[in-house]
Amino acid sequence: LRKEGIVSGYSDDRFKPGEQVTRAEAVAMLVRAYRPSGSQSAAFSDVPGRHWAHGAIAAAAGNGWVSGYPGGKFLPDRPVSRAEMAAMLRAAAGLPVVQAAQPPFTDVEPGHWSASSLTALKRAGWITGFPGDTFYPQRSASRAEFAALLHRTLDS
Repeated sequence: LRKEGIVSGYSDDRFKPGEQVTRAEAVAMLVRAYRPSGSQSAAFSDVPGRHWAHGAIAAAAGNGWVSGYPGGKFLPDRPVSRAEMAAMLRAAAGLPVVQAAQPPFTDVEPGHWSASSLTALKRAGWITGFPGDTFYPQRSASRAEFAALLHRTLDS
């Protein structure tokens, strides 16, 4: 992913795989990987035009890959949750959502907003979860987890 210019490190040239990935960083990787077409504009009150990821966030939101929070906010510096990671990667990869009678993991409620994305990713073989058939959807995703799942979606 680094060779393709999708993933970059910090100024000290380290990737820091165990660090949390922010919503802005995740969206920037998505946009570099999937290169959405057309110019998009999405207005989030906390992502001004001078924000380093403004263009990527606008493109991803305009293509329906991500959405914001109540009050017109995107929260770009907030760590992306594992559920958000799954939903945005499923959307960017163009994988249809899957409605299932059973939840995809034991720690995901059937009506959870990300259940259909998680089910689609699990059925595609892109995610497996943790022992006990758990996913920890509210846990923050690491840079390594995001990059690994992004790589799987691109290789399919």
